[in-house]
Amino acid sequence: MVEIILNQAEKKKTGDFYLDDIVKPHPNVLNAFNRLGKIFYGYQSEKEEKELDNLDKRAKEKLPGYDRHTLSLLCITRYFFNKYFNSDNEEDSICVTNHSIDIYEREGPANIFNGSELFVKKRLDEIRNCEGIGVLDIDSYNITHNGLFIPPVSQIKLKKEFGIEDDIELIRKIGYPTDYPLDEWPKDVKPPEIATKSKAMISYSKEHPKEISFIVMNKRGYIIQNGVLINKKTPEYFKGSCLSPLFP
Repeated sequence: MVEIILNQAEKKKTGDFYLDDIVKPHPNVLNAFNRLGKIFYGYQSEKEEKELDNLDKRAKEKLPGYDRHTLSLLCITRYFFNKYFNSDNEEDSICVTNHSIDIYEREGPANIFNGSELFVKKRLDEIRNCEGIGVLDIDSYNITHNGLFIPPVSQIKLKKEFGIEDDIELIRKIGYPTDYPLDEWPKDVKPPEIATKSKAMISYSKEHPKEISFIVMNKRGYIIQNGVLINKKTPEYFKGSCLSPLFP
């Protein structure tokens, strides 16, 4: 009885969460996140970023449906990848639908620590240009497949999983990053929304809280695990931590 009371006393509350309930990434996922952030963001100078932003704006104005893809990586052990890859269970099954674009089939894996920064950055750009998700084997730190698809998720399922009615509630619930605070959102700016691929990753991570997580990088970098966003970082954070002489 005394032990139970002591354990309860040690569970100090932080906001709405107990310390024991705070989501923490697997150490290998965190190592990969920091490494990939330096590589992904560290090779772009301010001039290059401005040029890309201007190119994006012009393309969005001229090309219907244009948008730069987000870099998304499924972080998973080799055991669970083999378990879920082309599984007969549609709730778990992950697959590559177009093998002709799969880098793993053409060029083999790329190790994010042993491979050169330039080679890994090239691989990340190739993955980003595909519509699907890349795969990071957290046993070996190898980037393997790209163009991976995970089970889609319906709004009805999201409502049940997260107890929400719309995207705004989901954004608040999971800590999804937005350009402005929701309570101060400008009236002349389109309200925020979450893309279908992001929703699928959020839901899939909640279904497999101890087996998988996702690394996502675009305007910001973050990890999706157990249905929430953690370790949210800006590109400036990674650029400031780039100690390699290869990084400007």
